Amino acid sequence: MSSWKATIGKNKKIIVKCILLLLVIIGLTYIVDVATQKQYQHLLQDKTWLDNQITLQADENGVYYVETKADISIFNTAYQEVITEKINDLYQTLQPDFENMLLIYNPYGTESLSYNIYYEATENTTISYTIQCDGYSDFSQTLTDSGGTYQLIGFIAGKTNHVTITETDENQMTKTVTLDIVVPALEHEVDMQLEVTSGDSTESLRDGLYAVLGHDKNEAANIYFYDNEGILRQELILDSYRADRIIFANDCLYYAYSDHEIAKVDDLGQIEQIYTLDDYIMHHDMVYDQDQLVILASENGADTIEDLVITLDLTTGEINKIIDMKNLLPEFYLTAVKPEGGNLMEAKNLIGFI
Repeated sequence: MSSWKATIGKNKKIIVKCILLLLVIIGLTYIVDVATQKQYQHLLQDKTWLDNQITLQADENGVYYVETKADISIFNTAYQEVITEKINDLYQTLQPDFENMLLIYNPYGTESLSYNIYYEATENTTISYTIQCDGYSDFSQTLTDSGGTYQLIGFIAGKTNHVTITETDENQMTKTVTLDIVVPALEHEVDMQLEVTSGDSTESLRDGLYAVLGHDKNEAANIYFYDNEGILRQELILDSYRADRIIFANDCLYYAYSDHEIAKVDDLGQIEQIYTLDDYIMHHDMVYDQDQLVILASENGADTIEDLVITLDLTTGEINKIIDMKNLLPEFYLTAVKPEGGNLMEAKNLIGFI
């Protein structure tokens, strides 16, 4: 009997030691992981390190692509600036003209059905282009003069696209370049062609693209743009979040790419600025007003959600809370009952106050 007790006592000590050792290993792993993440975040702001990670590589047709050694998020302004520096260096090396323009696929990673072109342009010229692809209607655009730097959109993913680019000078003299481009497939499986049905309206469709906003519970949560014939012509890349609003202002696009971050993207697809909402989370909508965004939001750590309106100053990045429904409707707030599942972000089955 005493032998059994001794054996049991010894086994308990071994188990306790194993548990303590496991806890120490877990703790050390956590510390190392936190330190590694901090170091990685520091590297993401180090342009020298980023410069060594990024290269512009040309394929057999002379089309350039961005390649990175490390897994780097595009939602990083330092990364975006290094891409621009790489493009400028390559431009200086190649000295491209219209007949031999520099063509780069989606250099900033924001728009997966786009190519940027760069060349030494003469003044007062107009650029137009047409994309042709078997099985799809042609897509044509005329671009604003920006000195030989343009973004072309409208390509068909996963197909060979025949592109005709025309430059017209002030005397209406033209030059034309034709290219065959094999466009990469999209990361997610989405409809390339939507079914189009005719309604009763006699109004003509405006010449433009229709934005289809993804859903954060769907793997393909990006923003998809379809033309009047239901053909997918552009994809804006998000960070596993749906964008409920796209705002055109200051010659840029503003849209939320995560639930607490908003990107300002220029007409070449470069992220010029990233706004972080600090203690707040997006709640579906925002509007533009006098160089600020007015945003529906929730506050991190609060018992209520979707009950605030904040403003984001697009010049300074300053955030102000301007409406709190708890203060606006205090009597209603006092009668509210918190669901068993926690607040609404956790319960996911109620709307409004909790």
